[in-house]
Amino acid sequence: MFFITGVSTSGKTTIIPYLKKLLPVNFSVYDFDQRGVPDNVSENWRKQETRYWLEEGIRDAGQEKTAVVCGISIPSEVEANKDLLENIEPHYALLEVSSLKIEERFRQRLSTKEMQNEWARTTGLSLEESVKQNISFASQLRNICQDYNCKIFDTARFTPEEVARGIANWIKTC
Repeated sequence: MFFITGVSTSGKTTIIPYLKKLLPVNFSVYDFDQRGVPDNVSENWRKQETRYWLEEGIRDAGQEKTAVVCGISIPSEVEANKDLLENIEPHYALLEVSSLKIEERFRQRLSTKEMQNEWARTTGLSLEESVKQNISFASQLRNICQDYNCKIFDTARFTPEEVARGIANWIKTC
């Protein structure tokens, strides 16, 4: 099972269509948020979703498929589900993005008041708060991912298709 993580704007959702095309049919590619994101999303919600996706990975394994989950997942939170990990081996990749790109991408993504309001509904944060928080979280997530030997992919210098190609090649070699 593969977890592709990164901060908001790192490209997790953007690479999903490319991964679906690049990986063989015995892979299922999921968006961590595809079941919906509640208002004022919390760490508890992320932990519950992590467990759900681990269970989904086990179901996929029973059908001789491998799950690839793209979303903000924390390796330590995956590993905390020891009861589920006896059936699957998780692998982790981090989509890394520079502080400058985080800010640029947030401003593009939240370019209208409607988009900013929707973002604030789910995160409880303004555009400026989101930029600051994600820049700070990026270094924290990188440190966590280094402890878990995550494969790191730079999304600032490569197109989404190039990033997805690198991830698909890495997945195929694991």
